[in-house]
Amino acid sequence: MSNGVPIWKDANSSSGGSVEAVESVTRIIKGEVNSSGNVVSGVGFTANKNGSNDYIITFNQSFSEKPVVVSNLVSGSPRYFTTEIKSITTNSVIIKVIDPINGAIMTGGFTFIVMGTK
Repeated sequence: MSNGVPIWKDANSSSGGSVEAVESVTRIIKGEVNSSGNVVSGVGFTANKNGSNDYIITFNQSFSEKPVVVSNLVSGSPRYFTTEIKSITTNSVIIKVIDPINGAIMTGGFTFIVMGTK
């Protein structure tokens, strides 16, 4: 181990050298939020819906850099609605539910996954 990073011997190396594995410490938050902005499932975050129908997901612990977020509507919302990530910071994400036909801001439940560096 070198500076806390495991060193793996390359079994195919004719020189018998070492290969250092680079580790990325990743944290994943996943959850479901209903159309009222309440947490249905998941831990490590809070959720609320503001007067503009923005769904604000706040992480209990900030990421060290801006994470990646994926969201999707849950059953019960009109099938043609979609989610849109309005903004992402190290401590929160704002998600909107959109009617893609006319661009109107709607309400609807959704699931999400957030992945980033601790």
